[in-house]
Amino acid sequence: MYKLVGIGGIMHSILRIGIVGAPHSGKTSLINYLRDALKDEYQVMIADEPPTIVLRSGLDPERNFNIIGFQIECLKEYSNVYKRIDHCMNSIFGYDPDKSHKVVILYDTLPELGKCYLPNEPWMLGRWEEHYNKYKEDIFKHHEPDKIFYTDLLQGEFSTKGNIVRRNIDTEDILEIAEKIEDTFEGAVKLPNDIGLEARADMIIDYIDSYFNPTPSVKLSVSQSCNYCEWHETRDINDLYHYCPKCGKMLPIFRPGSTSGGPLDPLGIEARNKMFYVDYEKLPFYNSGV
Repeated sequence: MYKLVGIGGIMHSILRIGIVGAPHSGKTSLINYLRDALKDEYQVMIADEPPTIVLRSGLDPERNFNIIGFQIECLKEYSNVYKRIDHCMNSIFGYDPDKSHKVVILYDTLPELGKCYLPNEPWMLGRWEEHYNKYKEDIFKHHEPDKIFYTDLLQGEFSTKGNIVRRNIDTEDILEIAEKIEDTFEGAVKLPNDIGLEARADMIIDYIDSYFNPTPSVKLSVSQSCNYCEWHETRDINDLYHYCPKCGKMLPIFRPGSTSGGPLDPLGIEARNKMFYVDYEKLPFYNSGV
């Protein structure tokens, strides 16, 4: 049902969750909440947000660095973050090789998001694409999320509580970026802005729990009965009788999805008619004498 990695004969399951959204949409606060909520049941790993790491290093496209150069540095940092995740994952599995692990990796933004911050200039987008492709096959492809969640922009005033290192971006630019992100990750599950942090987290936690603990398939049973001898029994819908086990008469069987309905005859109506075919011209003539 889910991804398994075999190490030392023990199978470890890994689920990758990507969380994307525009600035001030609550991604970092959500991830911090999820870490605390999941840590008792799962091995939780966080792929930190590369743009924040680059900003912390001192590069800022608003003050001392051009926008395309900044996004290329972010792509490099995505590569570094993912390599660090791989190293840490091997360490976790190697620490207790006789124990199986359920690992949840939370990705704070994804590489494709960087393109949404660039202006619609072909040369700039082309240069970004060129650098993105350098890492795609060797690194990014192996870290593709199993599920992506999109955090809608929060209502009310923006807060910098979750992430103290932020770029100064105008509201209009943030709205434009949010629209580009939503188009880029159109298959993502939207976490609406009219619910609180806990409700947003619960949507992700429910998915994670159902992923690792899928609900067993429910068997569908139907009641079969014979119109001749009054035999009846509850049977699995995939294992119905064609003929009554008591008197041998053909039973009315209705298959799911059948448009015609009616009794199911394994021989077919033409073959069955031949079994009971009678040539009346060859029958002897009886005269009652009356």
